Parts: sequence; structure tokens; C-alpha cells
Amino acid sequence: MKMTWDTRNARVDTDAELVFLADCETGGHTHISAKKRFLQFLRAMRSMHAMPKKVLDVGGNKGTGRWFSATLPSSTVTILNASPKELHGYKPFLKGDASDFKTKDKFDLIILGELLEHVYNPDGVIASASRALAPGGYVYITTPNLACIYNRVFLAFGLSLMNYFPSIRYRAGNRFLEDTNGVFGIVPDHKSVFTYGALREVIGHYGLSVVYADGYDYGRKEPFRTVGDRYYKIPASGFRSRLNDMLPVGLREGITLLCKKTGECKPGEGILTHSVWDL
Repeated sequence: MKMTWDTRNARVDTDAELVFLADCETGGHTHISAKKRFLQFLRAMRSMHAMPKKVLDVGGNKGTGRWFSATLPSSTVTILNASPKELHGYKPFLKGDASDFKTKDKFDLIILGELLEHVYNPDGVIASASRALAPGGYVYITTPNLACIYNRVFLAFGLSLMNYFPSIRYRAGNRFLEDTNGVFGIVPDHKSVFTYGALREVIGHYGLSVVYADGYDYGRKEPFRTVGDRYYKIPASGFRSRLNDMLPVGLREGITLLCKKTGECKPGEGILTHSVWDL
């Protein structure tokens, strides 16, 4: 869907968007996870005061850059990533560390899609994004929900959580999760997973206020590609999607937040250049 200010309230063709996302994913090094978050982005845009002219996709790849560029044809979409494998020749791009980046330009919209859970210092990501925003700019965040309905049930029975992984090789301690056979690149390195309430509280420390909140699921009726050619099959995808849509935001599998810059982030705030053990 090509979005303009006049068409932002138009009906979204869900099937067409999912087909296009699958096409954007083709040939990439990593998959585009949680495709429903892109559909929620289209709805979140209705809460913005104007169409963004400059967009920064932090941790994005060729596929996400292609989708955002097609969806926002009047915007310049720049990718910031530390890995050349993710770019596949996409331009414009910036090479940098998501936990500590500085940009010459200020951006009207910054995307933090499925990123916070992968970094050691998510405060650095949020602080860097806040510093790179133009006055009144927006940050769009999607990330797994530590307090989703499944985790609450699993933890009550002493089972490992579905989106926080102490081991990046095995899904251990929960027989309901897919076996990986000890293959690296299937288990995500999720180490910084927030609850809905905790994430809202943390972003407030960096001059951001929530203007739109939603929650998505990770269930899709298709094999789920992780890194390279590694696949696993998501269990009960149809059921998960239907259940997720009925739950309150704080219980859904993923957290979606559109945040507006309403305050300032002090230079260096939230940035950690070495281990906390060295402080």
C-alpha cells in the first residue's frame, strides 16, 4: 500500500501486504519476522501529525527497507546496520552500532523493529534514537512481550519462556517449543525482553511518549526462516493469531508502540561503551 497523507485512513488489503512482504523477504540473509507488525504500522501512521520525510530503519535489512520505501513513496528510507550481509546493496544506508549511533541528519520517523530484544543495552538504542529524532518526531517500536499469555502459563508450570532464551543453541526446558537439534541460527538471541508496562516506562526516561499501542503475534501458516536457510515450523499458527487478536495489549505476543518525542535526551544518556562490570 502506497501511503500518502490523504490515503492514510484507507482500507488495508491484508493479503496483498503479506504477499508483498514475502516477496521483500526473498533473497535476504535473515527473515522478516512478525509480519503483522507491518500491518499495525499502517494503522499507527494515522496517529502521526504528518507524513515523515526522513525515515531511519535501525537494524533493518534489504527487505524491510524495500517495504518501507514502497509504503512511504514520498519518504527517504535509510537503513542503519552493522552487518553488510543484511544490506545486499540497499541504499541509502549507514553502518553503525544500534546501541550507540549518531547521525548528521535528524529523522522524522525511526523504526526499531524486532531489535531491542537482541541487544545487551536496549537503553542505548532508545537513547540513540531519541537523539536522532527531529523535534516532534516519532519512534515505531516492535518487540516480544515478556508477559504474554503463553509465558504466564509456562512460568506457572516451571517451563522456559517462549521468547527469552538463555541458550542460543537449544530450546531447553519446555517440551512445547520446537526442537532445534542444536543448530545455531534458529534460536533467537533474545536477552532484553520487556513487559508492556516496563517498555512504556523506560521510553519515558528518554523523552518519548506513547501515542499508539497495539500487539501482534508471531503465528504464520508457513515455515519460519531464521538465518540463512535455517527453518522451523511455528506450532498452532492459526489458533495463535485468533487468540492474540482477542487479548488485551499487555497479554499479546508482541508489543507495538508508536512514540512521539516530547522531551529531550541528554548527550551520552543511556550509552554504555563497556561492560557494567568495568564501571
